[in-house]
Amino acid sequence: MKPGAGKLFLLFAGFIALCGLVCADLFKLQILDHDYYSHRADRNQKAVKEIPARRGTIYDRNLVPLAMTLPCYRVWADPGLVGDRWQTATRLAEVLDVECGRIARMLADASIRYRVLKRYLDPPRAETVAALGLEGIICEPVAKRVRPLGDVAANVIGAVSLDGCALSGIERAEDAILRGKPGKKVFLRNALGEIRPSVGSLLQEPSPGRSLVLTLDAELQYISERALEDAIVANHAKRGGVVIVDPWTGEVLALASWPRHPNFPVQVVFEPGSALKICTYGAALETNNLKLDEVFTTNNGVLKVSGGYIRDDHPRDPITAVEAFAYSSNVVAALLARRLGAETFYRYLVAFGLGRRTGIELEGEPHGLLRPPDAWSKRSLETIAFGQEIGVTAIQLCMAFAAVANGGKLMRPTLIKAVLDHGKVVHTSKPRVVRRVIREQTARKLTELLKTVVSEGTGVAARIDGMAIAGKTGTGQKAEAGGYVRGKGYAVFSGFVPADAPRYVCTVVIEDPSGETSYGGPVCGPVFKEIMECALRGERKVVPSTSIELAELPLDGSYEASAGAVAGFDLASSLTPGRQQTYPSVLGLTLREAAMVLKQCGIKWRATGSGLVVRQDPSPGKPIVQRRICSLVMEAIR
Repeated sequence: MKPGAGKLFLLFAGFIALCGLVCADLFKLQILDHDYYSHRADRNQKAVKEIPARRGTIYDRNLVPLAMTLPCYRVWADPGLVGDRWQTATRLAEVLDVECGRIARMLADASIRYRVLKRYLDPPRAETVAALGLEGIICEPVAKRVRPLGDVAANVIGAVSLDGCALSGIERAEDAILRGKPGKKVFLRNALGEIRPSVGSLLQEPSPGRSLVLTLDAELQYISERALEDAIVANHAKRGGVVIVDPWTGEVLALASWPRHPNFPVQVVFEPGSALKICTYGAALETNNLKLDEVFTTNNGVLKVSGGYIRDDHPRDPITAVEAFAYSSNVVAALLARRLGAETFYRYLVAFGLGRRTGIELEGEPHGLLRPPDAWSKRSLETIAFGQEIGVTAIQLCMAFAAVANGGKLMRPTLIKAVLDHGKVVHTSKPRVVRRVIREQTARKLTELLKTVVSEGTGVAARIDGMAIAGKTGTGQKAEAGGYVRGKGYAVFSGFVPADAPRYVCTVVIEDPSGETSYGGPVCGPVFKEIMECALRGERKVVPSTSIELAELPLDGSYEASAGAVAGFDLASSLTPGRQQTYPSVLGLTLREAAMVLKQCGIKWRATGSGLVVRQDPSPGKPIVQRRICSLVMEAIR
């Protein structure tokens, strides 16, 4: 062996061994531990952000949108990645409609890595911003929740926060249906761990939420809110509520509250006063403890009870059973309660739905106040008979009257008519009978009594010419600090029309009226009359025009209402059997979408202009008596 050969051999062998170790380590890193290090790399180099799902639309029963999510974008900046901030601000100012200097000031501090430049931007302008290719300027999709009819039914719809969290109302109660499933997008991080927002890829598409069709009629809701507000102002009252239901299905057609929060008809418990006599007389008639031709002696409207006296506001002696109901005799109601006894009377109060939640699809509904008989005082039996020592909600009282209107069945109230998924009906609500409370014969007798209240008794202010009205007045007191407060209380009127073939049951409650009178008849009767006159004559198109500017609607027709409207008319007609069909709304739709809706209804059409439908004749909701060509006026959206 040549001198030095051994050293070369050792050097070569060491080199081979070193290469082997490197190869072994590479094999371990790239093959054996690949998943571990790949996961670490993803964690260090990538960030996953949620893409909000488009929330489902909320419609009224006629497919009028009450709440919807408009597709839009949020424009924000990472000032640390922006190059020339003045040049960037200049190019953005015109598109964002924001003053150039303001944008430049927002981009001045490079230590702030997230600065919102425009919270909501419509898709066309967002595309323009993206096309500018400005470093550090990002457009991300966000959800803009809007109510097309402004504050109409706001107390029912509820609210959604800026980040899409449901806060109240139907939005919260049915959040699982409406919210959808968010998507995911992957963004890259730089060596400092900072997100590079302009570099990313979609990992999972967001799945939009389902839509809801409510039982509400937007027109009746608006009419009720307007009449209620006027009455509260005129009577210098504190607040109030109106409930309108279909007695045969339990569908809530209007649920008005003023002020709109809290939701007065569902959440406020009050003493109903003499309006509760519908339960007292109903129980007495059902148990044969009362005959309508009976005559009572009332000691000139005074009855001694434990600890004091019960007095009539309109004393008559003697007085017939019919007169006692028409003129709201507290004495006769107390005498009937004595005949019934505490246990039987309590059982009928519960049967009418008092002291129990109705189950309406809104959060925060109380039970009301109905103590068991063993907790009653020595005078509770008599005073509960005319609506004291008991607390109800307006929806409870309305459903009790509905039980009389439909022949004796207590219905469960509902606000949900159907659920839509991409315009297809996936669920419909069916009427639910809670229990039979009284016989049909008893209900007819009660109806006759209720008619006399309006025709000649304490409810004449609710009278509608040419129409038989069934109703009952009430004046409840307000208890505070262990006693009743003078000058404070609740004016109540509840009834149904037409009396002999009921279509609507309406309850009006106004708290603390302080005008010329505080009685339920003169305070709430005119409100009932105004609302029911509008409902019976089919008054429509009184809701203010949409609060959404047409410029906010997307040009590609992806407006959520479109899908619902396409399937909507079939839904509306199928869910209201035997009712007259009406012209569907195609406002805000593209020509293709409008044509699909009208074709499904068998309606011919003609259009002028281009863009989206901004007017139609015949107008939406008008009955289809004789099919006419529907004229559409289109306008380009700029």
